[in-house]
Amino acid sequence: MNDVWDKIGTFFGRMLALTMAICAWLLIIVFTLKLIWFILFRILV
Repeated sequence: MNDVWDKIGTFFGRMLALTMAICAWLLIIVFTLKLIWFILFRILV
């Protein structure tokens, strides 16, 4: 029975790590795009 809970814990741990990694990359991409947009907006105006 302990083996089953160990597998579940590993699965949830990997899912959490993957979700955090995806969120981190999305935040970096959004921040970069916003920064680029502000720079272009400043140049155009």
